[in-house]
Amino acid sequence: MEWSCPQNLLGPCIPLSLRKVFFVARFLIACLLLTFLGEWCVYAQEYFAKGQIEVVVKSGPSPEGKTNSIGFYVEVLGTKYRIKIVTSDSDDRYYEYTSEDGVMYILHHVTGISRSLNNRHDTRTNDAFPVRIEEREIPPNDGTRAQFVWLALASHSFFANLTSNYMAPIWSPEDPQTRRQPFSMPVVPELFRESPRLPLKVSFLNDGVYRSYNPATKRLDEIPLNPPFDRGYTNAVYQAIVITNTPKNTLPAEFVFVVYSSPLNPGELPFERVMIRGMVNEVGDFAPGGARMGTFSGRASVVDYRVKGVVRTSGRIGEYKYAAYPVTNAAWLNSNQLAVINKRTEKKEALRLKQRFHSSISRLLKKACFENSTLKIIGVFA
Repeated sequence: MEWSCPQNLLGPCIPLSLRKVFFVARFLIACLLLTFLGEWCVYAQEYFAKGQIEVVVKSGPSPEGKTNSIGFYVEVLGTKYRIKIVTSDSDDRYYEYTSEDGVMYILHHVTGISRSLNNRHDTRTNDAFPVRIEEREIPPNDGTRAQFVWLALASHSFFANLTSNYMAPIWSPEDPQTRRQPFSMPVVPELFRESPRLPLKVSFLNDGVYRSYNPATKRLDEIPLNPPFDRGYTNAVYQAIVITNTPKNTLPAEFVFVVYSSPLNPGELPFERVMIRGMVNEVGDFAPGGARMGTFSGRASVVDYRVKGVVRTSGRIGEYKYAAYPVTNAAWLNSNQLAVINKRTEKKEALRLKQRFHSSISRLLKKACFENSTLKIIGVFA
């Protein structure tokens, strides 16, 4: 056995094999410590940001385009975040996106309009705000532009766990029907070194193919682009232009997101189809609301996509993908109440399947009776 002894011979001699074990153990401990510190950094984030974004949408390469401004407020606490979008001067009209543990609450706090059939006038009410609860991390592309605010100010947890460098486009596609069959594309993220490690720049890469939805096949048609874009090009890019530092965090003070068009015709060049420019006016190293869904007064009409399942009865198989229920004054359901809703929805689906089964049996019996009667009448006149 080989031994390793200190040069001054004052320390103990250790077998080389044991020294290797010590080295590997120290290496593994260091790796575990770095992993723990990385996860702790993600969970320890806490800040808020307030500002506005300017949206420019163009239908061609001309400099003119449709422009509108949107206000936003962001809270982050660990992996949780809340984004509030205000599209008008009224504080009572807003859109809210709250994410925690892969579940997102989407609230459209807008003034409802109901039309009276008697006097034919509009009656405005603050009842039945639409709410969706989905299992997702990124705000949906529903027209409020919340997903761009998320990318700039609340995507640290997403990129910390991104391993494949692929993600779905977060902008409106040129063919809106592709939403029926979404796809992912390569991304190249560059993150800030400082906490909370938000993206400094993200490039979304097109692979040289234009995708459009084919309603006949219910699949995406893939059309190769003309050279040189058939080799791929940058379809969209996000970049933090100006940064601001707080005692604990480095956040973008100005950011831009540009979406380039698909060059479908020979000689055509990509133009800036959509430009999102964001300005942050106020930041702080705390989350006043704990990144939780804000309270509201009134009644919300909830569609909950966490409630789903498969029912088998009467030889038939049925599936329910969501449940609908009301919520008053932001009193969200707990896990026990949600289990009751799930059981109730399951029973309703089972009852629907039984009714369809009995209805089909009834139709078959009526058809058989009719055919039997017809045969008897034919026999009388034969």
